[in-house]
Amino acid sequence: MKTPFYYSFKEFEANYNNDFKEWQKKYPDGLENDYLSLLKDNYSQYAKWSDNYYFIEENIKITIHSEEKLITIDEFRLLIQKKYDDFINSPTDESNRALKEEKDYKSVLMNLFFTDLFFKKGFYFDLFTLEYCLCFFFDEMTEIKTNFSKPVNMISLNDTKYINFRYAVVRIVKWIDEKLKLKSKTEATINNTQENTDEKTQSKFTVPQKIKILDKLNIKGMMQEKGFTDFQTVQLLADIFERSEKSIRNNFDNQNHTTIAENYISELKNLTAKR
Repeated sequence: MKTPFYYSFKEFEANYNNDFKEWQKKYPDGLENDYLSLLKDNYSQYAKWSDNYYFIEENIKITIHSEEKLITIDEFRLLIQKKYDDFINSPTDESNRALKEEKDYKSVLMNLFFTDLFFKKGFYFDLFTLEYCLCFFFDEMTEIKTNFSKPVNMISLNDTKYINFRYAVVRIVKWIDEKLKLKSKTEATINNTQENTDEKTQSKFTVPQKIKILDKLNIKGMMQEKGFTDFQTVQLLADIFERSEKSIRNNFDNQNHTTIAENYISELKNLTAKR
């Protein structure tokens, strides 16, 4: 599915939600991040980030004799002007008569670029690039006179529309990047919240109760057998449970949770694996 391409930031922003909904109808398993990444690919040919967002002047992709290169809008205008002039001034025959009589030069160019007339000379633009470029030119040609007073029809760039696009595409790419970052941050927050919720749900005992259970299991004696001192054992538990050493020592000394600890250990001894 071809995503809409906008030349105005206001149009892009106003249509974003509806465009995303239409895309999601076709790709129901696609996420908004997928759609945003697709949009970024579409616009990143025209704007990049390097300390700041900036417009790329050489943004028009053309293939010349199998070699791909990027050119500016001015270079594109000169190229299509020359190709148009060459075609109009070439001999007329049955194969090109209808096209030569066409008054809309944009239609002529669209046809020329997709016929052997241009392929044989090694020039090629993809359809999207051609449509993108031609929208920046006036619908009517400007008639000028050469030094020999011979009238020539010149293809003219709509400077206002092109300059506004330069501002717009930088804002569009920046908007997409910021939305992607916001989505990533929101998802990370949701994941962290879910992890915390899961942890709370799965926790049967408070930290003081856990320490008393370990105390009744003789954690200090088991650690001594492995060469650790009581101080080191307390330090270990303080790090694991994210409590102070004083708090852990108090939990060992406190007898409030003794019954809970002993009951749990008794139940644990009688517990068998379910098969």
